[in-house]
Amino acid sequence: MKQTIAVTGSNGMIGTAVVKQLQGAGFRVIALVRTLPGNSLPENVEYRKADMRDGIALTKALAGAAAVIHLAARKSDEKDSKAINVEGAGNLVAACKANGVQLIINISTQSVRLTRKGVYASTKAQADQIVQSSGIPSITLLPSVVYSDDQSGIFQSLFSFTNLPVVPVIGSGEAAYHPIHVDDLAAIIVRCLEHAELAGQSFDVGGREAWTFNQLVDAVLVVRGLHKDKIHLPIWLCLCLAFATRWMPKPPLSRSNVLGAAEDIPMNPDSILQITGVEPRPLTKGLQEIAASRQEREKHNEAAGLLRYIGQSFDRTFQPSNTLTRRFLAALATHQWNDVRPLDVSLFKKPSRLRALDSWTRLRHPGCIFQQKLLIAAAILECDPVSADWLLPATQSKGHIVWTCVIATIEAAASTVSGLLQSRSPSFKRNAGL
Repeated sequence: MKQTIAVTGSNGMIGTAVVKQLQGAGFRVIALVRTLPGNSLPENVEYRKADMRDGIALTKALAGAAAVIHLAARKSDEKDSKAINVEGAGNLVAACKANGVQLIINISTQSVRLTRKGVYASTKAQADQIVQSSGIPSITLLPSVVYSDDQSGIFQSLFSFTNLPVVPVIGSGEAAYHPIHVDDLAAIIVRCLEHAELAGQSFDVGGREAWTFNQLVDAVLVVRGLHKDKIHLPIWLCLCLAFATRWMPKPPLSRSNVLGAAEDIPMNPDSILQITGVEPRPLTKGLQEIAASRQEREKHNEAAGLLRYIGQSFDRTFQPSNTLTRRFLAALATHQWNDVRPLDVSLFKKPSRLRALDSWTRLRHPGCIFQQKLLIAAAILECDPVSADWLLPATQSKGHIVWTCVIATIEAAASTVSGLLQSRSPSFKRNAGL
């Protein structure tokens, strides 16, 4: 077993990938989180509860750590950005000194090099200074745009924006970035643990190729098979939108986002790539992997959602097993429906819409793909032993069965009316497979 490494922000997009890489490299991991997970824990990973604002908890959590990978940060100009990013860095340094930590891998951002800094960039710049002047050996990495299949970050926003009739772009869209896949960044971070001689230095981190924001949008559109126009929004208007939406729990835009898109930051990642020997995957390949993963996830969610819809008409607590879900997907493959567009996620978030679609298509288009999928789901459930208890309710009274039928009739009538009202919606027809 190698030495013990502590990771702050371990349950974030980058943190999750780093913990996985550390496990693969044979390290013992202390994963710092604000809420302890309730599920089974992975091998060689110990979760410890600690908040960056709580110096005492941090000191206890870092006991036994030889090095720390510091990822925890506020990134969207939240009100507690200074407390977590700046004061948190001070608490971390004190905790490292108390535990004799020998190295800090400090994950910063290219934003600290902006001429005009938002809250995120300014607080991260202050945090970097605290770590670098602490007297503890540290390596600072400044990543460019990081992307992954995780449903967060700038690329998740890009995928969401490309669902709109036109794709909004901040400013001219000519600011350049060096996008890097989160797994490649995680590999670089872990490799830095083997290069203590780099202490005291800062490195740009990113992919080999530079991409403008306009090119990033075009790349996402190509991968998704879409053809849409871009609309360029003036910087001043974006700043106004960021100000107007700052009260929202998760605003669509922050001042830091706008300032980061308004300025081009020249960078060169070659040095750290050569030192660590990591060769990041090209963006086009990474996007293709993400698109394939998203498609598989959407198919899995559709399978589980339709099975749940059928099952809960009999048992409100029913949840489909992975075995049932795999059977449904295998049935779709048998019918050569692998390329059929999955149902919109919103249908499963609002079951009333799913019932309305079911009632409308059953009445007007009983042979549509959607109804065929429902028949497959019903057949799979009927053939599974788990359904016997609620398909053959021997212990239920006749009154209960009659009452269940009455409720089902009322729901069916309401859903039919709702379906007829929504039948002109293009999304309804698309989900029906018409």
